[in-house]
Amino acid sequence: MEAEAKGQPELVAQLAVAWSKIGDRAKASALMRDAMARGPAATRAARLELASTLLDSDDDAFLGEILRGLDRDPSLTPAERRSLGDLRVAHAVRLADRQREQGDLRAAEAALSAALRDYPRDPLLLAALARTREQEGNMDAAHGLYLEVLRAVPNDGDALRGAVDTALARGDVDEARGLLRGATAPGQPDDPRLLQLAAHLEEREGDDAEAMRLLRRASALARSEVFRTTQIPQEGIGRGMNPEGTPRLAARTDPEVLHSEIARDMQRIESRHRPAIGGDVGFRQRKGEPGLSALSEYRGAANVEVPIALSGRLTLRISEVQLDAGSVSASAGSRFGTGAVGGAGPQRALGTELHATFESRHLVADVGATPLGFPILAAVGGVRLRGNMGPLFVAAEGSSRSVTDSFVSMAAARDPATGTLWGGVLLQGGRLDLSVNGRIGSIYAYGEGGRLIGLRVLENRRFAGGGGAELALGAGPLGEFRLGPAFTALAFENNQRFFTFGNGGYFSPQRFFHGAGVLRWQHPGAVRWDAAAEPGYDWYQEAHAPILPFDPNSGFYAGKTEGGFSFTGRAFLGIGLGGGFELGLSGAVQRAPEFQEVRAGVVLRAAGL
Repeated sequence: MEAEAKGQPELVAQLAVAWSKIGDRAKASALMRDAMARGPAATRAARLELASTLLDSDDDAFLGEILRGLDRDPSLTPAERRSLGDLRVAHAVRLADRQREQGDLRAAEAALSAALRDYPRDPLLLAALARTREQEGNMDAAHGLYLEVLRAVPNDGDALRGAVDTALARGDVDEARGLLRGATAPGQPDDPRLLQLAAHLEEREGDDAEAMRLLRRASALARSEVFRTTQIPQEGIGRGMNPEGTPRLAARTDPEVLHSEIARDMQRIESRHRPAIGGDVGFRQRKGEPGLSALSEYRGAANVEVPIALSGRLTLRISEVQLDAGSVSASAGSRFGTGAVGGAGPQRALGTELHATFESRHLVADVGATPLGFPILAAVGGVRLRGNMGPLFVAAEGSSRSVTDSFVSMAAARDPATGTLWGGVLLQGGRLDLSVNGRIGSIYAYGEGGRLIGLRVLENRRFAGGGGAELALGAGPLGEFRLGPAFTALAFENNQRFFTFGNGGYFSPQRFFHGAGVLRWQHPGAVRWDAAAEPGYDWYQEAHAPILPFDPNSGFYAGKTEGGFSFTGRAFLGIGLGGGFELGLSGAVQRAPEFQEVRAGVVLRAAGL
């Protein structure tokens, strides 16, 4: 046919298209260049068709040459001009996406600039620009562009994907849910991309069971799409233009790529719900007077985590706990127990702590006991309900917990004169937490109240409240930084910080105020960290307290008022070791006028064993 067509540019151009469609684009390019040189006007239609087939090739230079030549041709009909516009847009989008995937965002924008100048409202171009903005981290701009695409093409699943993802990145969970609600309503055709997005939203909200149900539906639909596309011969066939009037979607997701993405999402959820074992060792030291306010705690624990379907997790934990407060000196004997002459000896305890915790999206419940082997035994535990009411997150809790300020409050001590035990204080009460989280930060507040009881310890009442705010300073390769104020206020009915019989040995001022600025630094990933620094100021006032609360004639300890600089710092570093193992290192320090304390710990966890 080439031999017969020599000298006839229109026929040579059609041959070029034919060579392109059977896969020989090099020969197609050579023939089309010859035909264009001999008869530009006669090859217009063929050039448009060849440009369409070249969209799937890597010959951007020749494709650009064809499009520029057609753009300068004043004889194109209106229909041909529309086809040329579609080709220019498709070419610009492909170039921009390629540059974006290579990480060259400036080149991606440059590839779009000329087409955007001529077609500023084209949804393909706007969506490509949105993807570029999204990759550079400008979620506000990307979100606005995706919404503009959706206004032009409401059924564009890929633009909806971008709008939902950027809404979530901005912290607008309600907007993301609203965008998906209409697209996934009963009666609407199932779209695997939209089901995947809905699953991402449920996963973010903590409902892994619903997320997995949606992903399984999406996987089945995506698999059927892959099957349909493999039944159609693809080799050598170029991308034809959309029939006039067909909505032009922002992008098209390859069914095989989509199916792989859905499979990874399912694997991620399943990996979170594998059985796991772990162990940790920890150390805590509170400075103070030996035998009284000083305390060293050593703890080693092992735990087993068992998933319950995809909706909850049960953790069983056994810990060995050792407390050492030192020995009560002879000079301090009058301030310990009933005030016997001489020292009280070492204050040590060793016990085994058993604990079980169930956690799901809306419920956390735990039950356990103070360490077996400690002087006294008590049940501890609590129930916490949590959930969202529109933009407001609410959590309510009732619990009974050990007060761990000192040896007396945590384990109970024995009076050297009478042999009587006292201490082992529990805080029994409730707490309410409220918070509003958004893309620019969060605001939170809490309040709590309860009673403190112990063995032969004067009963007490405690009330607390506080709040604060965090401003998101931006996220980048090094993680996310947040900064904001924090406030805490405490009030106790009685001052129970002393260690004579009937006192609880825990910090319990009648008025306490803490104000601080908090800087947090978080980074997710295989190597993750969460660190915070909280410099501030503490002020408190303690009332006079009876030396022996159950003896009205015992006299009083003098009250006091004190204030000063405080600092709290904490850090956690998690390192993925592969094979489901993660090593965690933690540390914390607290310095305040009322006490000083340091903590350190090492955690090893293995999932899927």
